[in-house]
Amino acid sequence: MLQSLADGLVGGSLLAVIGLGFWLPYAGAGVFHLALGASFILSPFVARAVVDAGMPTAIGVGAGLASGAILSGLCALWNHRRLAAREATWAAHLIASLGVYIIVSQAATLIWGNELHTLPMRTRSIELGPVLLGYTQVLSLGMALGSLLLFYWWLLGGKVGLRARALADSPQELELRGYSTERLRVLLFCLSGLAGSVFAIARSFDRGFDATGGLDAVFLGFAAVIVGGRESYFGPLLGGLLLGLVRSLAAAELGGRWVEPATYAVLALFLLLRPGGLLASQQRLEGQ
Repeated sequence: MLQSLADGLVGGSLLAVIGLGFWLPYAGAGVFHLALGASFILSPFVARAVVDAGMPTAIGVGAGLASGAILSGLCALWNHRRLAAREATWAAHLIASLGVYIIVSQAATLIWGNELHTLPMRTRSIELGPVLLGYTQVLSLGMALGSLLLFYWWLLGGKVGLRARALADSPQELELRGYSTERLRVLLFCLSGLAGSVFAIARSFDRGFDATGGLDAVFLGFAAVIVGGRESYFGPLLGGLLLGLVRSLAAAELGGRWVEPATYAVLALFLLLRPGGLLASQQRLEGQ
């Protein structure tokens, strides 16, 4: 049981990160950011290319994270900003975002192929009493927890974070006070891509990576947001941790092939019985 809880903490922390990546553009711009899957695909390939060029793995990881953040920011500038100026529907934003994902996915396939790639990393394990964690799990947990701490410190402790929260709650009032909502939205998209890249690279150390799977990652982020609560900035954190625990217990008790069905089952239950998520009571005032 302790081993399952530890595995669930690692997996849940990563799901919380990708959940934040999905939630940020939704909260700030009302966009279902399917192109987050493009950042998920691109970032480990960039990291591997930098490592293959002779640079240390840490520099490769930094380059990969930066590439995912930049790609997501460009989606906001060149895609969603133009659609918003034309007062496009949410469906148009969704289709355009899906188009960006398909283009990046196909380009990655043409450049790097369909085979599974890996990032160089130690394979030894760390024993903590009855719990055994691989080095890659410890690294993934550190990346996830570090990202979450930095994000919530930024969101709750700084002026820009305060404006980002105001953007999610009342963008019209923020504009009336003279702040640029457009710049804030671009920033949120960049942070979204950064979160997706953290998730991608952390998983790449353990499972490898290829030019597919971006939409699967986006789905996990979507599930974390729905389970935790889409109207709260703590929703992705809570939803990700819960899903991580469920997936770990399903793998331990039922077998690996039940991990995805268990995820779908939890998501379906929340959509049917509690569509607002665990933190539904913290909905925006104007929605109550």
